[in-house]
Amino acid sequence: MGLKNKINREVDALAQKTGCNPLEILFHFASGNSVALGMTLAITPDQRLQAASQAAKYVYPQRRAIEVNADIEYFSEKEEEEIEAIKAEFKRLKEDS
Repeated sequence: MGLKNKINREVDALAQKTGCNPLEILFHFASGNSVALGMTLAITPDQRLQAASQAAKYVYPQRRAIEVNADIEYFSEKEEEEIEAIKAEFKRLKEDS
């Protein structure tokens, strides 16, 4: 297994050993549940917003911008020629009238 998996296992073991689940703490902050955290003071809206922002990374996938490099052809070459012929015909009719 790779280094990342080893680190994850070590972190999981430490969390179990200490009884500390950082993600659970983060969610308690986000929900404003100070009682579950053993706090006597209320969690401020700013703290809740910051915790919710951090917790969202674990709940929802992060969106990434992607670049599309493609030549999109809407019409075939034959269709393009037909369109150009129709345009030329309209132009000619307009000039004749």
